[in-house]
Amino acid sequence: MAHRVAQVGQLLVLFLAYTARSQAFSPIELEWEDAGRVDVPTSGADTISVPLFKGTLSYRPATVAIDGWIVNTMTYGFGKSLALLPGPTLRLRACAQYRLRLVNEAAEPWTDVSTTTNLHIHGVHVNGDAPADDVTVSVAAGQSYTYIYNIPCDHAGGTFFYHPHVHMQTALQVAGGAVGTVIVDDHPGEAASRPAAWPDMGEHVLVRGGVLLRVDAASSPGSMAAMMGGRMGDLMGGASLPKLCDNVGCKWFSSLGSPPAPSFYLANGRYKPTLPLGAANTWHRLRLVHASLDSIASPFKITAASGQGAGACSVSLLAKDGVLLPSTPRPLGPGTGTTTPLLFANAATRADVALSCPCTAGTCTYNVMHHDAVVATLAVTATSAPVAGGVRVGVGVGAPPPPLPAWRPCRPWYLRDLRHETVGGTFAAHVGPTGINGVSFSAHAPVYTFEPRSEWTLRGIDMHPVHLHATPFQIVGGVPVGAPAGWFELGDWHDTVTSGGMMERSGVMAGGAAAGAGGMMGPGAGGPGGGGAGGGGNPNANGNANRNGGGGMMGGMMGGMLRGGNGGGAWQGMGRRALQQMGMGMMGGGGGMMSGFSTVVRFRTEFACKVMLHCHILTHEDAGSMALTRSLGPGGIGPHMMNPATDFACPT
Repeated sequence: MAHRVAQVGQLLVLFLAYTARSQAFSPIELEWEDAGRVDVPTSGADTISVPLFKGTLSYRPATVAIDGWIVNTMTYGFGKSLALLPGPTLRLRACAQYRLRLVNEAAEPWTDVSTTTNLHIHGVHVNGDAPADDVTVSVAAGQSYTYIYNIPCDHAGGTFFYHPHVHMQTALQVAGGAVGTVIVDDHPGEAASRPAAWPDMGEHVLVRGGVLLRVDAASSPGSMAAMMGGRMGDLMGGASLPKLCDNVGCKWFSSLGSPPAPSFYLANGRYKPTLPLGAANTWHRLRLVHASLDSIASPFKITAASGQGAGACSVSLLAKDGVLLPSTPRPLGPGTGTTTPLLFANAATRADVALSCPCTAGTCTYNVMHHDAVVATLAVTATSAPVAGGVRVGVGVGAPPPPLPAWRPCRPWYLRDLRHETVGGTFAAHVGPTGINGVSFSAHAPVYTFEPRSEWTLRGIDMHPVHLHATPFQIVGGVPVGAPAGWFELGDWHDTVTSGGMMERSGVMAGGAAAGAGGMMGPGAGGPGGGGAGGGGNPNANGNANRNGGGGMMGGMMGGMLRGGNGGGAWQGMGRRALQQMGMGMMGGGGGMMSGFSTVVRFRTEFACKVMLHCHILTHEDAGSMALTRSLGPGGIGPHMMNPATDFACPT
């Protein structure tokens, strides 16, 4: 087989699958064995009896055919099934123990150091120590490891995903397609405040990302690679999967034939498929998973393509990163003509949206677009909905469904509003391409140990989507920019956050936050911390207006170079050392000139465990942009323990 394919800019995989309510295109769900019940200790002297489920997930070779183009890679499967793309969906529920045996089925002659793997269940609120969600575990070819996940009894429902997380191999394995969806079933405690008029929506799962194949000729900017050299240059430059394979002697990836286009998406392993969504003029719940390698601020939209009565779809945001909005739904927009925003994605975004598309006769089609590229086509059908004694006129035929009623969900302890609470400690993380606060990753000792109710300032999120393990966080300052109206608001919860790129804000290469980012040569237009270049603070001191917003380009650059100050929220403590040691020029320790946006987040967790913080551009994470921190956890709940609490606070 030919080991390289020329002229592939990038290949991302989009999977559309349906959950149990709608069987068409349903991804295979992992089959859990009902193993009875198990007694699990709590943080006190008590135990709690919970359901026990057991399953096996295999990391195994896969062959993917894409319009005559054959790709050999490594993905997930279970039982006697072939490896799947994406991997089987893991469906979980609160107040249960899951024992998942991960088997590494990489075999000779295709084994090498890059086949050592592990598993991370991204966004799920579980302990970060072994045998739970510990990413320092490694599973070599031919070996297995049993993860034990004690899902808290108050775990909110949500959409998550899983992928390998072996440091230095994460990008390579995720690029090969090793991703899958995790769904935690909706918790009845959340629904206690749900309006009676809330419709019973059909539910669908849409997974973008997973496979990102680039060939050598399309590897990104040579200037970055030239600065760094060697494997580090490949990691920094968004190198091709073949080149990343070459650097570790990777044997398991190969390809034969030619791809259907220089750059494209797949849907359910197919190129630009048409997928049936269901009835028109009806609310559908889409669970969106964007599991890519290196996206920062990627906009997706849905636009009318064909059919009588096709027009703009109604899209309302329900949840982000597995957490319902404080008040839901939230309409996304504004759209243009027959086009409506659908998703604003970083490399690890999940979102639940309510979608209704019009059609007055027959079938209408709608294209899911990434910029100007068609990802998939969704088909809706105009039908009449029968009711007792006749037909309900206008439903599914021409009239849109009634607007969704406002809903303020009840919250478990770990998701209650922290904006007005006293925090136990603060921490600032300057995220760069090869380190956090200028320090490359080490698994040997935590760089920070934190108390409950912590406040962290995350700097550089305009170039580095930042992910925190074990617990979601709430945005309390420095609301990200560049997204469709309604995507970001103060008080929202995330586990991975990014902001729009420099050129997507007001001004030129602006730094700043929220309402008004500053321009290149002037102060901000009005947002908190919207400092401009040279106007975002004294360039001889910090080059930053305040902690919530980065200074502009020149203020950040000068503050960092002259005094090692904040430098647009990304240069603190770095200065000339960043330039000398990292060879990154104006990129600096945390992104410098091009990476100055800051957001302030708060979170709480009951777990006592390691908590990883890292850039979710996975080549950056592999290059060292990750930090080990440790939570002391007020509940002191260790990896073998269960949180039995079921208290939900409901809005009054």
